[in-house]
Amino acid sequence: MQRQTVVVHGRLVADQARLEAARNGHHGVQVTSVVGMAARLAGGFLRSVDGDTLSIAVGIVLREAPMGTLGELEPIRGLPGLQLALTRTLSRAWRAGIDLAARMPEHPRFATLAAIEEAARGHLPPGMLRPTDLAAAARERLRHAPAVLGAVEVRGMTALEPVWQALLADVAGHVPVVWNAGAREAPAWLNGVDIAVRSSPPDAPTVETQSCATARHEVIEALRWARTLLASGAARAQEVAIATASPGAYDDMMEAAAADANLPLHFAHGRSALTTRDGQAAAALADILVHGLSQDRVRRLIALAHAPGTPLSTLPEGWRSMLPEGAPLNSPVRWRQVFAQGGDAAKPTEIVLMPVIDLLHRGPEAAEEAGETLLSGVARTLWRRALAREAPGAIERALVELRVPDPVDPACSIVWAPAAELAACPRAHVRLLGLNAQTWPRKAMEDPLLPAHLVPPSMLDVLPLAEADRRDFRTIGVTTTKSLVLSFGRRDPTGRLLGRSPLLADGPLTYLRRARIPDHAMSEADRLMARPGEFATSARARTAIGCWRDWLSDDITVHDGMISANHPVISRVLARTHSATSLQMLLRNPLGFVWKYGFGLRTPLAEEEPFRLDALTFGTLTHEILDAALKSLERSPGLGDAPPHAIGAAVAQAAGQVGLVWQAATAIPPPLLWRATLSQAAGLATAALSYPLTKIDGQESWSEVHFNSPDAETDRLGPWDQARPIEISGTGIVIGGKIDRLDLSADRHVARVIDYKTGAVPRDIASRVLAGGRELQRCLYAFAVQSLLGDDIAVEAALLYPRGEDAYHPLPNPKTTLEDLKTALQFAVASLRAGRALPGPDTGGDYDDLAFALPAREGARLDRKLVRARAFIGEAASIWEAP
Repeated sequence: MQRQTVVVHGRLVADQARLEAARNGHHGVQVTSVVGMAARLAGGFLRSVDGDTLSIAVGIVLREAPMGTLGELEPIRGLPGLQLALTRTLSRAWRAGIDLAARMPEHPRFATLAAIEEAARGHLPPGMLRPTDLAAAARERLRHAPAVLGAVEVRGMTALEPVWQALLADVAGHVPVVWNAGAREAPAWLNGVDIAVRSSPPDAPTVETQSCATARHEVIEALRWARTLLASGAARAQEVAIATASPGAYDDMMEAAAADANLPLHFAHGRSALTTRDGQAAAALADILVHGLSQDRVRRLIALAHAPGTPLSTLPEGWRSMLPEGAPLNSPVRWRQVFAQGGDAAKPTEIVLMPVIDLLHRGPEAAEEAGETLLSGVARTLWRRALAREAPGAIERALVELRVPDPVDPACSIVWAPAAELAACPRAHVRLLGLNAQTWPRKAMEDPLLPAHLVPPSMLDVLPLAEADRRDFRTIGVTTTKSLVLSFGRRDPTGRLLGRSPLLADGPLTYLRRARIPDHAMSEADRLMARPGEFATSARARTAIGCWRDWLSDDITVHDGMISANHPVISRVLARTHSATSLQMLLRNPLGFVWKYGFGLRTPLAEEEPFRLDALTFGTLTHEILDAALKSLERSPGLGDAPPHAIGAAVAQAAGQVGLVWQAATAIPPPLLWRATLSQAAGLATAALSYPLTKIDGQESWSEVHFNSPDAETDRLGPWDQARPIEISGTGIVIGGKIDRLDLSADRHVARVIDYKTGAVPRDIASRVLAGGRELQRCLYAFAVQSLLGDDIAVEAALLYPRGEDAYHPLPNPKTTLEDLKTALQFAVASLRAGRALPGPDTGGDYDDLAFALPAREGARLDRKLVRARAFIGEAASIWEAP
């Protein structure tokens, strides 16, 4: 057995070299990088500094360096990008063989960097050396090269950093060294060096240039091309490669398209860590630390990071039920309030979760402790790598840049790679993407800490970026054996016109339209789009096309709410207990009524802190304050006898209590705006309770009085001691709900029902009765009180607007109004049972919570449809015009 060392650059060519050695039965072959060769020769477990370890050392230096010791860098020492910039600058200087200490007299920047370098080296692990030191250690053991390395072959490389050039030349003095350039250009520094250069004639593949619409279109065409090669038998997967100069801009599109196409695709540069579950767990933790606590973020973290051995894995079953739905919970105080309200049942969850909440609330400064405590396995490793690259405040950016090895085997897969890697490991069929001006070749950027006036770019970079891109393009062109396709996009995602790369020759150009019919589709969806006739025959397409045509039609169709008569869903929905809100929707928005109560559609809950409460939420807040204040006043001295100062004190106390509950359970504005909102709600509550109403003899008052609510607490049942069904005769409708306020005389012969309205007083309030089906509370509540307390009771039902001067408005002639409402409900129920769940005047309106389920730009269509819907609904629409 004869030892041999193959020196390569990049993981892709290393895997290929190992595969070839295994297939050919070559034993004793070691495949490594030039850095690995130097470390192997130096021995003693020595190794070169890697980027993550150097970044950790630089971070320690930046944290521990006394103020004023960083020279010119002192003003920016707190910026999150400095750690990464220093790491990259030191790495480039070391690879270029620049002695920073020797150049200290030239400029203060060299002195600062030399001091940081010296301090960082003190924090490196034992045996980890700079490239220059590792090369020197290897040079001292050159006599062992025959036993350690054997014959050396440098394969697939066209450039080498100066720090390794001299070492390779010295190795050539002890063992045979071959620079296998193939069809590539051999670097000039090999002239006069005892290294054999092995070349081969360039390949001459067929070359085609294609113009695509956008970068996404380029990806689609690339996968269509790959599938054509595989399906036709012209190539095997391991002979096909797709590449670009900088694949980061294409990675997300390529990953999504490859999954849709179900093609074996190997990412040579690794997949984004955020596409893995462990990466998402780390990202969830970073989201909380950087952006703050919220219930949604904590739930996401627990769902992703509950591996055994972490505190989150010990949460008890059903812990989610302890948290109020929609509450932001953006501080530890609010989490403790929730657990306090949960009592003993919430204790097990509180014991586990509160230490975690306190830790997360500390923010980026607790990043290291949080990662070690809450993450495990690969997620913890990713977290450490991200902290090594960036300061905790910028950890999200570091996580985005992290990559993990692709588990897909490149030996039997299509390769998606940077052009630099593909240049070292050619394939028979290659497609190059992104050949646009500014992107290939890319513009070289000055080093931010060692700009051109300090170190010439040619010295800092042995091969500048723009020249490297040109070299890789030329190399791929002469090493691809069969076919080479070059593509570029005509426009960027914003529609801006893009230019062609100067690397493209002025030859034949194939112009590809985005909507073209491909010769070979990349996926089922692509195939169906290419065959509209076939797609049109599918059930999904027939439904979609029919729906679209029905939306554009003025006629009433099944897509407007026409359903079969006596549908079981309608029967089930009508049989439920109805509130004033649901009956209003039945009368004025039959389509939304079926969506909400039949299909269970709900609006998404807003969790983030709003700047102001919407009208409905503000009204709920005011009602809760009114409820708590009235209960307090009824205990002593009674609302009817309470003086103004007692009402004010009761409302202030109630506002404080309700405010604490809302802080824990509801999305509320920031503290200053929240205090103003509470003050405004308390003012309305005070005005409502202080409104001068005629006192009823022996008046007793209740608030939030439930009727026909079997689950209501005893103190919510008011003067009736049990819940029983209340049916509106002749309609089949059973009602239930709660009355904002009920005043009752001692002899139970006089009752006053009040419904509070926190909005502005309508201009036509004096003439309003049912208001087209919008005002049902007064009528329904009066009917409920009479049904429960007897027909001989005199009931006054009124609306009370605390904002206005003309605030109190009783319902005129309740019995006549109830008969009108019965008639309207009978028509509405009959229309719905007949299958006419059509739009009404409230469909798509400002207060329609289900407007999100309507087609886009629904307003114009609804105006046309509503005229036809009125005719279909018939007498059920007469309520819309009622005063």
